[in-house]
Amino acid sequence: MTNSFIENIQSKKKDFTDAELKIANLLEQEPFVFSSSTATEIANKFNVSQSSISRFCQKLGYHGFSDFRMSLILALSTSVPSNNTTNEWCATLCNQINQLSQSLDDEHQNKIANMIINARVTYTSGYGASEISANLLAFRCMLLSLNTLEIPTSREVETLHLINNQDLIILFSASNPSHADLISMLDDMPKKKRPKLILVTESLRHPFVKKVDEVVMLPKINNDNPYLSHQSVQLLYVLLLLPKIAYLKAQK
Repeated sequence: MTNSFIENIQSKKKDFTDAELKIANLLEQEPFVFSSSTATEIANKFNVSQSSISRFCQKLGYHGFSDFRMSLILALSTSVPSNNTTNEWCATLCNQINQLSQSLDDEHQNKIANMIINARVTYTSGYGASEISANLLAFRCMLLSLNTLEIPTSREVETLHLINNQDLIILFSASNPSHADLISMLDDMPKKKRPKLILVTESLRHPFVKKVDEVVMLPKINNDNPYLSHQSVQLLYVLLLLPKIAYLKAQK
């Protein structure tokens, strides 16, 4: 998002109610979900009221959500770093790589890699910007001759008909319950069909932490650079995991 768009939200935060502040935080975490959804879909997905969404938009100077959404789409489409920010961007990216590398437990990463290698099929899923990480992992694992598929967010129910307990599902989700419907359907499956679940997240308070078999806890990295969101940490995690998968697969 452009600096002016972000600054407008930051300047109004002191006037937000608790509900409006929640919407602001959700927007910061999932901007692409907001830009591609209706107010009704956002209200249902994040358990907020449409009236709160409307008031949030009006406090930012928009007539309503449609007006706000168009401005958000424009802000996302023009958020390209200039040459003056290149050094800052690179420094922030290097800092993220260092912090992420130091935070990951090598033994646990070996376990995750082996789960992917040994699964009959590995499915990946992510909403909004998190979908990029899910897509990258599935694609690169496929190039390693592993059976991997990304679950389109609109085809989760159909995919569950193909899954059994030899399979693996990896969910990328920063902190929001975007996969609530999928988790609910998996909870209703008999054990002989229920796949293993891995959650890649940045929050110990994520609502799915106790509903999965393994949790990959990514560090929350303080980042004031508007061009690197928390999703960049997910992407870096995938890029660090892939060489380990390739190495362990070659040893078998």
